[in-house]
Amino acid sequence: MHGDFVPLKKISSTMKQILPPGVGQLYVDETHSVGVIGERGEGLIHMLGMEDDVQLRVQGFGKAMGTSGGVLLCTPTVRHYLLHACRNQVFSTACTQSNIIAMDNTIDMLESPLGREQIRKVHQVSAYARQSIVQIVQNVPPQILRLEVDGPHLCTEGFYSPMVPLVTPLAVSLAGYLTASGYTFREMTQPIVPKGHERIRWTFHAANTTEEVDRFLSTLAVWIKKQISEVQPEAPQDARKQPLKGRRGINARL
Repeated sequence: MHGDFVPLKKISSTMKQILPPGVGQLYVDETHSVGVIGERGEGLIHMLGMEDDVQLRVQGFGKAMGTSGGVLLCTPTVRHYLLHACRNQVFSTACTQSNIIAMDNTIDMLESPLGREQIRKVHQVSAYARQSIVQIVQNVPPQILRLEVDGPHLCTEGFYSPMVPLVTPLAVSLAGYLTASGYTFREMTQPIVPKGHERIRWTFHAANTTEEVDRFLSTLAVWIKKQISEVQPEAPQDARKQPLKGRRGINARL
């Protein structure tokens, strides 16, 4: 949601320090990292070498993987429990054969030189976009537009998230303006996000170019300039006490 990376190693280390062995269960949803994080898109857990430290691991088939559905990697005990007690699973429909075939092809592509090159392109344009948007937003009043996260968790092992959240209370206005300009955006407002954290999410794929990033930022800059121009400065608190000169030079007060 924030376009940052969870400090997974720190969380795992803290859990081991405060809980007895075998008691803690670390659950990680990798829906947004599978297909784009790691040399072959294996995800954050694999890239950090933490397969043995995570007990519950969701692998999504959507997002970068291009299909739908997903799997939960877990112990036989957890699997047995979910098969009999998880309402969403009990009443869901199994993946179709065509979906499985599509996933097989996606995995083959990610393991190929072409797949690795596509992942490299995603992170190249993501890094460029992140660095470029920071230069623009740093001079914009936060009540108009800001970035949600700025710090060490924006990049891990040389990989940037292919998603940048643009936080603004004017999310509906911004999404509408960008849509009218030829882009596809949907505003995210309460209750999807807490009040005061309304946003749109700017995402990238391997076919995006730095030129396209520059064109988008130029469009965004026009919207920002328009919003700033519409902000009216507040009148001084003692404005009502200032003497006003009447038509005949007589001082008058409101």
